[in-house]
Amino acid sequence: GYAVPFLLDPTVINTAVDNGSVANMRRLARVETGVSDKWNGVSSDGVTATYAAEFDEVTESTPTLDQPSITAKKAHALIKHSVEIAGDWAGAGSTFRNMLDRAKANLEEEKFTTGSGTGNEPKGLITALAGSASETATATNDVFAIADVYSLYDALADRFQDRATWMANGSIYSLVRQFDTAGGAGLWERIGGGLPSTLIDQPVAKNPFMAGAVADAADIMVFGEFAEGFLIYDRVGMNVELIPLMMGATNNLPDGTRGLYAWWRNGSDVVNLTALHLLTVA
Repeated sequence: GYAVPFLLDPTVINTAVDNGSVANMRRLARVETGVSDKWNGVSSDGVTATYAAEFDEVTESTPTLDQPSITAKKAHALIKHSVEIAGDWAGAGSTFRNMLDRAKANLEEEKFTTGSGTGNEPKGLITALAGSASETATATNDVFAIADVYSLYDALADRFQDRATWMANGSIYSLVRQFDTAGGAGLWERIGGGLPSTLIDQPVAKNPFMAGAVADAADIMVFGEFAEGFLIYDRVGMNVELIPLMMGATNNLPDGTRGLYAWWRNGSDVVNLTALHLLTVA
């Protein structure tokens, strides 16, 4: 074996359960950036117009204004490595940066979905919709049936339906595909011509951080216009800074290691409850 050249491919194969790589929450949501620690918007319940006869006095319909706000929360990660590997591995920097990017996407997808909205976490989609007027329960306790899909569709206001997207765990979509075995329900468009499948004529998006099984009180599916209803506020992009020399724990002296420290700030919340609807197992 000594005569056979040794080949090492330095590409790091990511074996983690990397659910965030889909990043559908960021892709579908409205994303705003700013230089303040908080995003402030303006919302309104709208104005009502009427037809009237000649000389009829108009009815006042001054809108009620509200101010939703989203606070940016900090997230961070650190990769510690030796000065030797930094010198011997030419692609270490770019490889570590790619790993940090992936970690950021994974964390964001999770917290934009189920974040508590308290402490240091953004408020996630499910957290904001659960218990609100935009939540619909399945017709039967602990059962998810074909009628529930249509109930969720019908619960969304008509003005949002044409631009709406379904979101659920891939396992829930597998259940939906099994509802109709005769090809007559028309739930799914058949895949063909290079086009992706749609559910009741609207596109679908997977979210691995949503419930993947039908269980009591599980939040299993969201339908709505995400760009209208869910907002992500980015305070800054991800900053990656090199710590030239890190200190050891024993004497607080350099130990021959460096640190690659990444940090970013953002927040999220539902800003329009009428644009999104959640299906929960009764």
